[in-house]
This record gives sequence, C-alpha cells and structure tokens, in this order.
Amino acid sequence: MASEIHRNSAGAGHGSLLLEALPWTLHIVSLSKETARRHMHTMVKLFFFPDEQDRFFSYTETADEISLVMDTEVTAQLTESLKEDEYSCSPFVWRAIEFYSPSLGTDTGIVERISRPLSCAGITIFYLSTMQSDMCLIPASLVSMALAALAASEGVRLQLDDLDDELLKDLEAHRLREQGIVSEASQTPSATEGASSASTTVTLAKSDSLRSAFKHPLKRHNAMLQLCSLRREEVSSISLSLMQLFFYPQDVDKLVGCDLSKERVVMFTEKEKVISLLFDERLLRYIPDRRVLSLFSVPWAPIQVIGSLGFAESGIVNTLASPLSRQGINLFYLSTYETDLIFVPAHVIDEAMEVLRKHGFNCQSTHS
Repeated sequence: MASEIHRNSAGAGHGSLLLEALPWTLHIVSLSKETARRHMHTMVKLFFFPDEQDRFFSYTETADEISLVMDTEVTAQLTESLKEDEYSCSPFVWRAIEFYSPSLGTDTGIVERISRPLSCAGITIFYLSTMQSDMCLIPASLVSMALAALAASEGVRLQLDDLDDELLKDLEAHRLREQGIVSEASQTPSATEGASSASTTVTLAKSDSLRSAFKHPLKRHNAMLQLCSLRREEVSSISLSLMQLFFYPQDVDKLVGCDLSKERVVMFTEKEKVISLLFDERLLRYIPDRRVLSLFSVPWAPIQVIGSLGFAESGIVNTLASPLSRQGINLFYLSTYETDLIFVPAHVIDEAMEVLRKHGFNCQSTHS
C-alpha cells in the first residue's frame, strides 16, 4: 500500500517508480477566507466528521488563498451549502496518478522524473506531495495519454490491476503508436465532466523534446514547516489542536507570539484514511499528544511562485524541479488553485535559491 511508504529524508539516486491511477474523479475548488469563516460548520465537518470513509480530500491554505482538491462526493457536500458566487471550480475534472519509490531514502528526483515526460507531452498537471507518496493530477480526458507518456519513461512501472477497462483500452491504443513519432490527439471533455466546451489539444513529442515553460518569479518564505502524518482513527486525540491550527489562526499567533499570517502555509490531505499535515514547526510543541504523529526528520522551507498560474500552462513543475533535483536537493511540491509552492529541506534553502537564480529565475525574499 502506498500509505506505508514514507517520503525520503536524504540521499540521492534513482530507483524504479511505481505508478497507480487512483479511482476518484477529482475537483479543484477555491474559497475565499471569508467564505470559509462563514461556513465554519461545514468546514469542520469535512475535516473531522467525514461522511465518506474512503475519500480524497486535500486542503491547502496560504496567506492569499484556500485551495481544495476533493472527490465528487466530498465536493457535493461542500458546494451544496455554498452559493455559486462563493467558490470557484477548475474548468475540468481530474484524475490522480499516485507514484512512489520503493527505494526509501535513496530517490530525490521523483518530482522531476514524473513531470518531465508530462511536460514533453504538453500535459498540464496539478501536483500534490504528501508524507506517504506523491500524486499528479491530470485532466480526466488525458489520463491514458499521461500514463502512456509515463510508461515510456525509463524506470517507471505501472500498477495495472486497478485500472478500469476503458482506461486500459485507451492506454493500449497509445502504446501501439510507433515510438518516437509525434502524434496529435484532440479531445473534447464532456459537459458532465465540468469541462469547457472548447477542445483540448495535446501533442505527444519525443521524450527528449522538453518544452520550456515561462520562468515565473519566485518568493522565498522565512517560515520553517513541519511535515507529518497520522491515521484517521487518531485524529480525535488532537482534533482541538488541529481545529485551532486551521480555523483560528489568530489564536495560533498568540501562542507563538508573532504574526504568522503573511507567510501562512498549512496543508491537510487525506487519502485512504491516512492524513498528511504541513504547518509551522513552532506549533508542534502545542500539540498535546505528539506520539500519534509520524514526523519528517527535518523542517521544510517554502518557495512560492508569484502570480496566478491558471490551468492551461504545462511545464511549470518540471522547470522548477529539474535544476534542484539534478543538484541532489530533495523536493516537496504543492500546487494550489492560484499558484505553486515548492519546498526544500530548510538547511539547503540558500543553496536551492542560488541554483534557481543560476537557472534564470528571479528570486525574491520576504523579510520578518
């Protein structure tokens, strides 16, 4: 099970990657912080009292936005309590491909290895790292194309047992294409998928024909973040602390004695009853029963892409991940509705920023 695999903390190298297409149809939703406060009861229920035991739910909050990724059932539970003008939804639905390396502690290049072939194929992706594994969200109409591009990459192994018949058929059709020949597939996601009526055209290119994404400016945060995980049945023992962390940030500021709002980054991602958390490391001491948490060994430092990215541009993840991975720097990556966040171990943040500068990024720093 992927939930038994934990993110490596050091080392370099490349083992084989195991890929699995997850069963859920997913939606990416954006809420304002005012909307979240107005619907506090609904938000608390989604976090701590889920109707669905086997669900996909991810919440990321920054200083500027709240971004959620949810399966269809959870999305319905949220949106039925909201007015149409209280939330925004991505223009199409998504499927998630989960990947992890069985060579624990030895593989620092997972993000780059996955994003590169998808960037070559011109496929836009939405990336979610967790404590257990990494997930790449693909527009649902392009999943078989994405799997074909990934399967052609060296050292990638697909888990085919759980693929539905239609996806297996589509994947086989892509595999039968002559290797190295550029081909075009124009597909129009249906209205039932929540997609726009315009057709989506994707070009499969040779794996060495990497697309160059625009190098968006970057902002370094001063915060150091703790990554950890726990199981759903253990949430009750720290639920009050988590509720304070996610829904009462002003109380959190009082605890640590400073204003964390300008650099706020928190994450709560649940899949298969395992929850990954990301929060300011200074808050760990205020969680009463830390024994239920599986803690990552070092804190993470965030680097944020400045500006609104949208969902059409491909190659962003690879453009950021590639120079860092090739330098042997471990990565944790989060896409949000508006932008992207890349995290590196805090002790190498200066090195990471210098690597990115040398590769043409305009890197800015925030000041306390």
